[in-house]
Amino acid sequence: GSTVPSFSGFPVPDPSVCYSEVGGSPLNGCECYDSCTTCGYSDMPVEPNNCITCKDGLILQYEVNGTGQCMSNNGGYGAGTQCFAEIGGTAIPNCACDDTCASCGYGPQQWPTTPYNCIACKDGLILHAIYPDGTGICLQGGESPCYASEGDAPLDDCTCDVTCGTCGYSSNPTSPSDCLTCKEGLYLNANQNGVGTCEMPYCYEEKGGLPIVGCTCDPSCLSCGYAPMPDGINNCLTCPEGMTHNTDKPAMLHQEPVDGTGTCIPPVYCYAERGGDPIPGCKCHENCGSCGYSDDPTSSDNCIVCNPPLYFNPITLDGVGMCLVSPPGLGIFSAYITTFETPAFVLSGVLFVLMLGVLVNTALRRRHDRYVNRTLYKPVNRDDTPSYGATSATTTGGVSVLGDQKL
Repeated sequence: GSTVPSFSGFPVPDPSVCYSEVGGSPLNGCECYDSCTTCGYSDMPVEPNNCITCKDGLILQYEVNGTGQCMSNNGGYGAGTQCFAEIGGTAIPNCACDDTCASCGYGPQQWPTTPYNCIACKDGLILHAIYPDGTGICLQGGESPCYASEGDAPLDDCTCDVTCGTCGYSSNPTSPSDCLTCKEGLYLNANQNGVGTCEMPYCYEEKGGLPIVGCTCDPSCLSCGYAPMPDGINNCLTCPEGMTHNTDKPAMLHQEPVDGTGTCIPPVYCYAERGGDPIPGCKCHENCGSCGYSDDPTSSDNCIVCNPPLYFNPITLDGVGMCLVSPPGLGIFSAYITTFETPAFVLSGVLFVLMLGVLVNTALRRRHDRYVNRTLYKPVNRDDTPSYGATSATTTGGVSVLGDQKL
């Protein structure tokens, strides 16, 4: 069929078409099952076995009276699935889809084999379209429990949106924005009440734009932007549940900070001892991802792990140190230390001076030794008998002397 333009220059397929009878007009308000391109023949032919024609990579099986089920060559399961670079094109040789897909495509990537590239799903899974070309992720089917309020029993006769694992909190929490937990492969973008939408880690080139094909955000981000390939740790726009969005360290584009970007910081805990429980009411220094090991480990030199994008620079043998903008070996001498406590900085400076003194002293000793060897022990030949001495030395019986000292 005809196609219309899509983002990134890729075409979008026509919507699926339903028919109530052979040769009849398309039905209004009807959309075929996700594996079909056309379906029939009834007043609402939306079941998997109502397909007339199939999406790319699928073939019509179990056909009865012109309709059947669209499946991959091996019955819809992983191996033997086909990949497609474009709608209506030929299959990519030696390419197999993710094992959740019955077929997969499309886009600029050479191998459309991620879980987000499904054209249609294997049996028992439901396609959740992500891109305008109709491809997306295959999610587990079945009922997802709804909750009117936290701690209540599940609501009767209520099923969450296909993206949600559970949903709430209202008398009918069935919209995509009512998720409490997500199906595998999606991540919760929640509000302060723990309710939100389940999303894939989308990349965006510009605010309000469509997702970038072939781009995956840094694992710490829920979504990321705004650049042609915003996959850095500072490009996070939203964070997974439980993490904090820190916009104090935004991404840079053309030497300018990118509005709305930052890092996603996991929960921060203080520890009095290694392997112990977190200290109640304790807050680590802002550079630390966690801190220890004392009753009040809240200074910048008590870090155990660091908040991105800082580097951990160890100070003590038990794995405690500082989080700085430079990697270990350079960090304690960096002019770009974000924050520091005076005692730790002074200690680092003293250590640096001591190490520098040892290096200079060693270099001077080596230079002096080379000078002595070259000046005092030059070869002296007399009667073809090799001997060694200073250039001003005299020789007696083949033995070189310098003053009264024999060499």
